[in-house]
Amino acid sequence: MNWEYEVYVAQVGREGIVVRPELNPAEFKAVLNHYGASGWELVAVFDVNMLQGGSKQVVATFKRPRPEGKTPTPPPLPT
Repeated sequence: MNWEYEVYVAQVGREGIVVRPELNPAEFKAVLNHYGASGWELVAVFDVNMLQGGSKQVVATFKRPRPEGKTPTPPPLPT
């Protein structure tokens, strides 16, 4: 089976130079539900850290079966 993937990046709130771990749970849940209703399955969620361990972004990856007849040639891997 072939898969296609989607990535959603949520920015973490910040005030000036102070980064606060503020991610609006209701907004994040709404995005996850939107992807789920569109046939995407959540595969992983991780955060992108800044200096001193503060989160800069939260990244969610999704997958779903690729539609029949839609099999593009994958790009070459970076070297």
